[in-house]
Amino acid sequence: MSDGAAEMMRVFEQTGLGVPPVPDELRGDVRQLRPWAFATRGIDPMAMYMFDRHPVDEALAGPGEDYMAVCHAGHGANSYAVTYHLVFGPLALFAQTGWGGAYMDSVRTAVQVREQFRRCAELAERAERLRDLPRAALGRAPRRLIVADSALRRTAHCGWLDEAPGDQVAAQEWFRANRCPRPARGEDDGEDPFPGLTEAARLLDAALATGHRSGSGDPAGRATAL
Repeated sequence: MSDGAAEMMRVFEQTGLGVPPVPDELRGDVRQLRPWAFATRGIDPMAMYMFDRHPVDEALAGPGEDYMAVCHAGHGANSYAVTYHLVFGPLALFAQTGWGGAYMDSVRTAVQVREQFRRCAELAERAERLRDLPRAALGRAPRRLIVADSALRRTAHCGWLDEAPGDQVAAQEWFRANRCPRPARGEDDGEDPFPGLTEAARLLDAALATGHRSGSGDPAGRATAL
């Protein structure tokens, strides 16, 4: 384990937030960018906090590099969040939930951060299994599953991307078509805080089931996104 990964685990665990998931093959590249910001590549923690579309647009546009990033960032007295990115094989995952604001319920929000990390870890494990299926088993497999879910900003999108959008208009259309609805704030106390992550699990499970049913047991090379 790298020093960066060990420090990341120490910082998040000692605060009761659980452990940000990192696939084994990325773990050695984790480094600390600044206090409360860890990643396997250069990335701006404040842009992550703003839930900036640029990293998502990178994933929409092409293969890029696999990476993981996590940070706690924000501004003012109460607007703070834990934001997590994972681009890994067929999965491009961007998740965020509030924590650390002066007026936030520290117990409830810490539970939600741990739940976010737990669900992200499950999605990473599914994505790795899907990536490792034989290409022949997947047939005409979708390129990449894009997931962007912010409980703080109450926005969620999830769907398979078969080809890169040609321009920003096409990208916006993809986001509109793959929106995961949320009830208005306060309308449903039992709402799923992460509808995008829930939908991602469903779509990955369906892809895995199809791949396993079609598999011949004789890999013709590992399936990869893009």
